[in-house]
Amino acid sequence: MSSQEFGGKYAKKKPPWWKPFLPLLGLLLLVIFGAVSFVLSGPVAAQVDAMVTQRALPMREMQIISGIAIFIVQVFFVAMIYAIFQPKGPKGVTERELDREKREMLKEQQAANRRKKEMLAKMRARNKSINER
Repeated sequence: MSSQEFGGKYAKKKPPWWKPFLPLLGLLLLVIFGAVSFVLSGPVAAQVDAMVTQRALPMREMQIISGIAIFIVQVFFVAMIYAIFQPKGPKGVTERELDREKREMLKEQQAANRRKKEMLAKMRARNKSINER
């Protein structure tokens, strides 16, 4: 066992009180993004209609497509901001740590084997003294 598992600065920190509400916050953000997309889809579709000379889709379908596009852009933008400010996790396992743990495990195995041999020797000596009586 390493000393990092028990206490001090390596002890597990208590999660913040608001962490269970993060899914609700995400759902609220999605609802807000949907409302904003619905409101902005009309003007965006009208602007696209004015810029494109040959329209292949009816105005209602263009409005739906523009609303979906606005929604996706908003979600990607928030995901990008979250990824930028997301705290970095601990680095991966290094070879030095693996070697140190391997050495510790070998020492523990050797100590266990030594204790086992000592116990067997004591048991043999005790059995020998009982048989000699």
